[in-house]
Amino acid sequence: MGILLLSIAFHMLGVAQTEVSFTLEDRDRLIRLEERVGSVENQVQSLRNEMNARFESIEKTQDTILTLMLFMLGAMVALFGFVLWDRRAAIRPLQFDVRNVEANIVRTSQTQPRFGRDTETNRGVVAGFL
Repeated sequence: MGILLLSIAFHMLGVAQTEVSFTLEDRDRLIRLEERVGSVENQVQSLRNEMNARFESIEKTQDTILTLMLFMLGAMVALFGFVLWDRRAAIRPLQFDVRNVEANIVRTSQTQPRFGRDTETNRGVVAGFL
């Protein structure tokens, strides 16, 4: 029995020490695998380039939209400023006329006290100044 175990042990040591070399089929399989990996890398690179191109076009579109929005905001602020300026410019002559009428009424009531009491007469005087 010991001899049998000893022969099996030597046989296993011999099997473990022998190298298994690649066959031609294994080599061909590795070559095809490398070609596939290269093809996949090329596809990934082309997809990456397409994505970069799309991102750049999206960024350009966003820049255009932002520029348009800022332009519209500036136009609205300018319009609002123009409306305020126009209102002030339109009201200023009326304020001047009202001050003149008030000053004329005060002067007239001081020089002619009866105009201060008679409302019908005051209306005529005011209408005469307008």
